Amino acid sequence: MLYNTLRFNNPFEFGWHYQLNTNYQPTTARQFSLHYLWFNFRFIFRTNAMERHFPFFASCPAVALPSGYFGTGEPYSGILSNYPLVWLALAAPLAWRGRPVEEISVLRWFVASVFLLFLICALTICLFFSASNRYELDFLPALMLLAVMGILGWSRHWWVHRSGGI
Repeated sequence: MLYNTLRFNNPFEFGWHYQLNTNYQPTTARQFSLHYLWFNFRFIFRTNAMERHFPFFASCPAVALPSGYFGTGEPYSGILSNYPLVWLALAAPLAWRGRPVEEISVLRWFVASVFLLFLICALTICLFFSASNRYELDFLPALMLLAVMGILGWSRHWWVHRSGGI
């Protein structure tokens, strides 16, 4: 944000108004707004319709864009269906279950840091006045890391319960 302030005198200007491309970009557009949050959240995270034939996913039906919204990219968005592994991020707290107190503190801080990174990036994208599945790559690595921690925590939890202890 400091870099943007020094370049454009605005911490929320990312150079959008200075791009030279074929898309019309009004200089009065509100690039970030809470008004776009719910629409972008649904576009980025929603589950696509499942099909019986290739490519197995159908794009979600189009919905009305919020006022002042620039537009969307590819209609095949939906992290929760395109990357079903991310659901295992919900199991990330299992990573510290049953561990010594010294390890629990470190694991909690690490998971919290990765979750905060994911949250900040996802929230920024959800506040933007345009959506595309390309934007998901800004926060998908952090979400996948949480999913991997969930997988490891779940497998350890399962192993401990199955074997009666480590």
